[in-house]
Amino acid sequence: MDREARALCLEQANEMEHHTRSLKLELENLQRQLQSVSLERDTTMQEAHRLADDLASISCELRTTRSELEASKAEVQDLKRQLQTYVSEVRRAEELIGQKIIELTQSVASLEIQVQQLEDQRLHLQDELRTVRTLCVTLEQQKDSLDKKLDEAIERKTEVFY
Repeated sequence: MDREARALCLEQANEMEHHTRSLKLELENLQRQLQSVSLERDTTMQEAHRLADDLASISCELRTTRSELEASKAEVQDLKRQLQTYVSEVRRAEELIGQKIIELTQSVASLEIQVQQLEDQRLHLQDELRTVRTLCVTLEQQKDSLDKKLDEAIERKTEVFY
């Protein structure tokens, strides 16, 4: 049995050696996989850190953008209020201008009536002036005629006395 035991031992030793080689190969393969996984883990962690940094940066930008948006909305509201105030003031100014135009139109109409009345009075006074002048000329002629008659009468009386 010695041979058989030896052969068995040799066979077991061969199997063990083969098993050991197989385990060594598997161990080397597992170590390579572990290195690969470690590299992937490191790369993934770096990527995760980069993404976290990007997220923080984007979050900061988002807060800033939201703040700017709120400020813009407030500015838009303020501009709308200013525009409404301006439109109201323009409307009020247009109403005042309309009233002034009506008043001026009425004043012009009144002045036109007064001008027409004054023109009528001027024409009437010119007619009266012509009449008075004619009367004056007539009276002057009558005076001259009376002066002449008076002079003649005085001359006749003077002749009668001498």
